[in-house]
Amino acid sequence: LIDEKVYKTSTDYLEFLPDSLGDSFTASEYMKASGIRSYGGYAALKILSHFGFVEKSEEKRGRSFLYNKK
Repeated sequence: LIDEKVYKTSTDYLEFLPDSLGDSFTASEYMKASGIRSYGGYAALKILSHFGFVEKSEEKRGRSFLYNKK
């Protein structure tokens, strides 16, 4: 463990949503923009979805599902 951070409100998690992403993006694009890879990237998307900051769409770009900012 290198560092610890406490998140007190749901808006604190917006730190994990890069401004450089468009209104819709794939998980791969999210991971590239955020620097969070593999399972951590999917976990971050799940947390952002849980708090209502993003929503997984049924639309696809290629073979990848799109996530939409809310």
